Amino acid sequence: MFWKRQRSEGMTATEEIREWRPPEMPQFEVRFDDMLKGYYANRNGERIRQFCVYVDGASRLVTSGDIVDRTTFDALIEAGVVELLAEPDEQTELSGESASAANE
Repeated sequence: MFWKRQRSEGMTATEEIREWRPPEMPQFEVRFDDMLKGYYANRNGERIRQFCVYVDGASRLVTSGDIVDRTTFDALIEAGVVELLAEPDEQTELSGESASAANE
């Protein structure tokens, strides 16, 4: 018979796994207008753009509207798919937040 092993904090292994969250990493949205290269396609009557990029030994298909991590975004910049208009720290100012709120 198998019994659930209790952790020192009083949590079971299953509860501990459920409460685990990945570390916060910067994520970027790739919009249709930002993509300079890629294949045009129609999905549900809406025009999208797709581009496949090779990151860390794996190919990733990026579709306009996707939210990607930093390494994928850097690979898209290297491939010339998107242009880096501002540094990631400055992107908060571009999203509508005031510069004074970002400095606090």
